[in-house]
Amino acid sequence: MAVDTPSSIGQNSQGAGTFCAPVTPEGFDGCRLAQQVRERGHIILRVSGGSMGPWLVPGDILVVRQVDPGKLACGNVIVFARGGRLIVHRILGKLATDARGERAWKTKGDSADQSDAPVCESELVGRVTSIERSGGSLSLQTRRQIAFGWLLAQVSPLSRFVYPGTRTLKNCTRMSTQRRLD
Repeated sequence: MAVDTPSSIGQNSQGAGTFCAPVTPEGFDGCRLAQQVRERGHIILRVSGGSMGPWLVPGDILVVRQVDPGKLACGNVIVFARGGRLIVHRILGKLATDARGERAWKTKGDSADQSDAPVCESELVGRVTSIERSGGSLSLQTRRQIAFGWLLAQVSPLSRFVYPGTRTLKNCTRMSTQRRLD
C-alpha cells in the first residue's frame, strides 16, 4: 500500500511539531524520512493505495512512530521505503538476520496476493500506531488490536483465496439490492 504525506507541519496534542514531508517521485528520500522519525519520534502519512484493504483505505491518516526493530512482532503494521515509495504492510514473521547482522521481516499487504521480498532493517521507517478515519481514531497498540493484528497475519497468506470470494459475494449482494430498488 502506498502512502502520501500531508505537506504541512502541524502540532500534536503535546504541542510538539509533527513532521510531514511531501513525497514526490523526484523528491522522495526514504532515508531522510526515517531520520525524521528518529529525530521527531513520529510522522503522519495519508494512505493512497489499496493493498491493505479493507482494513486501511485511501484517505486514512496513519501515525507512524519510531520503533526498536527488536520489538517488532507478527501482526504489526510497518512502513518501509522501497523503490522510491513508502509501503505500509503487515509483518507475517521475523526472518533470520543477514550476513551484515541486519534484521529482516516477511511482510504482505492484507489484500495482496503474495508476500513482499524480505524487508530489511535499513528499509524500516517505523510502525503504524494509530489510524484516523472520518473523525475517529483507532489505536493499534491495545491488546485487542495487537491480537487482531496477529490473527490477520495468520489469515493473510490465504487472502488470494478469501478476498476474491468476498468481493464476488459483495458484488452479488449489491446487484441483488439494486434489482430490488429498480
